[in-house]
Amino acid sequence: METQFLIAGPVLLVLGIPHGAIDNVLYRSERKMSDVRFVTIYLLGVGGIFFFWWFVPKLTYLSFLLISAYHFGQSQFSHYFKQLKMLNRFLFWFWGIAILAALILFNDRELSSLAANSKEFGRIHISHISLVRIVFGLSSACTLFLLTYFTLRKQLRREHLFMELLTLVLLLVTFYTLPFLIGFTLYFVVLHALKVMNEEYCFLKSIGYVKELRSFIKLLSPFSIVSMVGIIVVFILTQLKWIDLPFSYLLLIIISAITIPHAVVMDHFYALLFRKKFYAKNRIAY
Repeated sequence: METQFLIAGPVLLVLGIPHGAIDNVLYRSERKMSDVRFVTIYLLGVGGIFFFWWFVPKLTYLSFLLISAYHFGQSQFSHYFKQLKMLNRFLFWFWGIAILAALILFNDRELSSLAANSKEFGRIHISHISLVRIVFGLSSACTLFLLTYFTLRKQLRREHLFMELLTLVLLLVTFYTLPFLIGFTLYFVVLHALKVMNEEYCFLKSIGYVKELRSFIKLLSPFSIVSMVGIIVVFILTQLKWIDLPFSYLLLIIISAITIPHAVVMDHFYALLFRKKFYAKNRIAY
């Protein structure tokens, strides 16, 4: 796992973190709220997640997985639809659950070994792998059904159906063949973070908030740098034994504490894109 961190860590820091570094800008694009108030509420949410990790770690971990599943599915499929309906949301859930279940299922041996060697990971480890297998099968079947349904209803083109099925198959092969953290990093950066940043950039450019890529990168920089420095400081403190917890476990907590409020902000952002019919006007960008 240490080798995986050395490979995946810098990639996640440089390309993964920035996609959530302008949550304040996105949320305030149609709401009157100061940065101070937004950051205060955001940090309270982050603190709340840390609180739940302390008292109910497994429940918090499972909640994190479910929220992440919806967020991943939402970013994968939102641009295909002109309206956001309940069936669309089900597709988001099922697709996200399918890929996360596959990630856990195909790396069960590695995750079980990690849990056996760490009491912290042992508390949250999903040991009922047969249940994970059922969840993966059902969510995959529901994903396939909904994709077919949307294609028959002309809400998805056949080439879109083919590409999404090919993407899903390639993801499953990646998760099966590569170590846990490497496989997840490839998905997270290539298919999620970069895509989301493209959507953010196109939207902010369309409303005149940024004019070019350089100004967008400049906008991403402050909170990206703060997050990177914070994670590096936590790493140093764990190596010095000033924090008596494994860095990998602390990193999981930090990621979940940031991801959950980020997913809420992004849900508002995608709802905004639908209200403004942004995808219909900018379909070529995706």
